[in-house]
Amino acid sequence: MERIDSQGANAQEETAAATSASGNQTESQSEKENTAEKQRNPSVSNPHWEDENGKAITKALVGDEVYLCADVTDIADGATAKINIVEKDGDDDFVAELSTSVQEGKIRCDWKVIYTEDNDDTDSQKELEEKGYTLPEYAFTAECDGIESEESGQLDVRDCSLLLNFP
Repeated sequence: MERIDSQGANAQEETAAATSASGNQTESQSEKENTAEKQRNPSVSNPHWEDENGKAITKALVGDEVYLCADVTDIADGATAKINIVEKDGDDDFVAELSTSVQEGKIRCDWKVIYTEDNDDTDSQKELEEKGYTLPEYAFTAECDGIESEESGQLDVRDCSLLLNFP
């Protein structure tokens, strides 16, 4: 009889241990989910210019359609993204604010390159004397979910005066 009693007691202890472990496992899963939420690290990165084929670019002509792109992490698709374009010079002149939404972890917004007079940076006077006009350089930042990207690389507006001289 003693033997049966000790086996029954062992079985009860094992069941209690398994129940306790199961409870710990549930708590552990819940802690992991809370930690994952706390570790969520939304970001907007890699701001860059692209052409219509998705190729990264650094130069364009006035009137060209270009795409302002960035990657997003831990921000839901459909979230609104705001893009601010500036003309690069000593005081970075505001040019435009565009709005788009996050799609498949990316921001991609089209913009038609415009001519903005660039007359207040160090090279402007020299360029004005040589050509009679100045060429703007643009950059942008993208903001989504309260997170702002670093500034994009520069997009230089190319000089097309050679093309204008041909009939």
